[in-house]
Amino acid sequence: MIRNAAMTVARLASVAGLALAVACGGGGGDGSGGGGGADLSTKAQLQIAIAGTPANDPENAGPLAFDKGAVADGGTLERNFTVRNASAVSGSVLVLQNITLTYTAPDGAVEAEGPALSMVAAKHGDTDVAVANNSLAGVRLGPNESLEVTVRYRRYADTLARNAYVSIFSGNVSPDSHAEVGFVVDVGSAFPVALITPSVVEFPLVAAGESKSRELKVTNTGSAPLELKGFEFVSTHPDFALLYSTADSQNIWNPEDVDAVTFDPIITVAPGTSVAFNVQFTPETPDPAQGQLIFTTNEAVPQQTVGLLANANRPCIEVIPSTVQFGAKLVGQTAVLPVEVKSCGTKDLEITGIVLTDNPTGNYGLNFEAFPGAAAPSAETAVAVPIGEKATFTVQYTPAIESPLGEDGKPVFDSATITITSNAFETTVTVPITGIGSTVVCPTAVGKIQEGEQVIPQTNLHLFSDGSFAPAGEIVKREWSVDQPPGSASVFIPSKTFPNPTFETNVAGTYVFKLNVWDEENVQSCVPWEQTVLVVPDEAIHVELVWHTPNDPDETDEGAEAGSDVDLHFVHTKFAVGSAFDGDKDGKDDPWFHQPYDCFWFNPEPNWGTFDPAADDDPSLDRDDTDGAGPENLNLNVPQNGVTYGVGVHYWSDHEFGDAYATVRIYIYSNLVFEVKDVRLSNLDMWDVATIDWPSAAVKLVDVAGGQYKITQGYQNPYFTP
Repeated sequence: MIRNAAMTVARLASVAGLALAVACGGGGGDGSGGGGGADLSTKAQLQIAIAGTPANDPENAGPLAFDKGAVADGGTLERNFTVRNASAVSGSVLVLQNITLTYTAPDGAVEAEGPALSMVAAKHGDTDVAVANNSLAGVRLGPNESLEVTVRYRRYADTLARNAYVSIFSGNVSPDSHAEVGFVVDVGSAFPVALITPSVVEFPLVAAGESKSRELKVTNTGSAPLELKGFEFVSTHPDFALLYSTADSQNIWNPEDVDAVTFDPIITVAPGTSVAFNVQFTPETPDPAQGQLIFTTNEAVPQQTVGLLANANRPCIEVIPSTVQFGAKLVGQTAVLPVEVKSCGTKDLEITGIVLTDNPTGNYGLNFEAFPGAAAPSAETAVAVPIGEKATFTVQYTPAIESPLGEDGKPVFDSATITITSNAFETTVTVPITGIGSTVVCPTAVGKIQEGEQVIPQTNLHLFSDGSFAPAGEIVKREWSVDQPPGSASVFIPSKTFPNPTFETNVAGTYVFKLNVWDEENVQSCVPWEQTVLVVPDEAIHVELVWHTPNDPDETDEGAEAGSDVDLHFVHTKFAVGSAFDGDKDGKDDPWFHQPYDCFWFNPEPNWGTFDPAADDDPSLDRDDTDGAGPENLNLNVPQNGVTYGVGVHYWSDHEFGDAYATVRIYIYSNLVFEVKDVRLSNLDMWDVATIDWPSAAVKLVDVAGGQYKITQGYQNPYFTP
């Protein structure tokens, strides 16, 4: 059962103390330090970032540097600095009493168009803040809020160096004193400037089996030598590669093999010259691919980012049905079934061929009367199918003889193959055809799964049997069945005999659905309808927990305490410190149940990454099962570089069903890279399962001396008790 807003009473009671502690701030008060409450003035944290790069210490920020060589005489450049309240404590306020830029023109300078350095604009979130005479005042920043300030440099036709000073006066970064910090704004005489083109390397159409490359040029538009020190792949699809050739060597780097590269020797680019790389893309799947290259240089802002994008705008082909199943047909009679070819991509589909490539009995034929052009397409007469539209042809089946029986006593299928060629990623698609020649009149099962043949975990499939028919009379009975992956305990809703049930695919893997039907004479379909559905995670990191409790007689039933309750935990180990709880007695604070850096049932959607709500860089516990078997699923689409994540399992409550056997699977970019099966857990056990390093995506099992799993018995955080 999925736990939504209505958590169990027991769990709500267990965290009441924690909620009160957070809400009351340790004893109340209005933030002024009186009444025994927390002094909010101690909570504001001043942070300065120059052109996006935060300073570890606000007193050592800067300089904010402009390159005179990057702009022509009379032109202007703008650069930003940010003042941020780095505190996440609710109620903390950073009061910026005044920010001032002080500039004096150097001796001999003539600045007829205005000062060479000036503070010209500021924004607090989406709100403009007034700047007058190089100064602004009275800005209040709440938790994690920031003020972005723009400084403008105007170049004059002289050789004089220029500098200014930015002063920041805040009134409450400590209880008893004000704080003044600042940094230099500097205009040097010679800086390197890297111009990387294109800023996004895009491959519109690359088919299966192809490999294409595009040049990536780095030009030094500055006035000093540019040093390329290295680069890093960030969340980059493994089908990309970076190539660099010299007279002596050729280098090929792939994100599956390396995360970061240091150039040895450093690549030096003289002013006004360029160096060329090549980005290569060799797709293994039709899915869109993306990523980033971050080059490290000797510029004032030492990193430059290049986007990578491939197959994001291409044609796609979907054939419905993917297998043409005639079932049993009377000998000598012709049956007809339609086949739809749908354009499912972001570019028109061009069909260049539809032929029967394997028809040994000659019992099958194709009819194109309803197809565009009323004829079979070819390379010379390609048929274009617009985005989202479809074209239909029919398959005819006329069995000449009764199908023979195989060794299993069942009829042997009469088979053939349709081959469709197009400009889609899969340039050739084959569609199997099956049928049985019969002298017995029996009903035909025809099923449909609305969501198709490949979905992500937790997809609720909609199954339909409406297309089933009987030669005479009506279909009076239907029965669905499924072969599902280990650990999946899903059932048909409302039942397996319902004509159009639903089925939730909660575990990654292969599901094979079958449908049998009966007519009014209680005659069963000679062969069942069948379709395979592949469930594949689409996130960078997907963690799956399932478990089996032998003493639970029905692990598919739902309800309060209807089964054992085992929980998945996913922690950000870099920040999940200071919990003041050492449940495993190793002398260190544990990350489990940490707020907010443990993602689990109480904290299913924490904010760990950027504060941009549009950024998909936070984990989510998408399914929490409280009554047996699971699964519980954790997803993270954009992991943070330089972070190690931890995976854990806690046996919250056995609800008197006894020990459970837990299985954990970890998928990286849809690939199963880690699986540990049937680990025995007793009530309140805490299993420290594995770590995931990013961006290497290396998954490591956590074990103790002797190679045993790290399981702590009787693990109860005082704020979280069942």
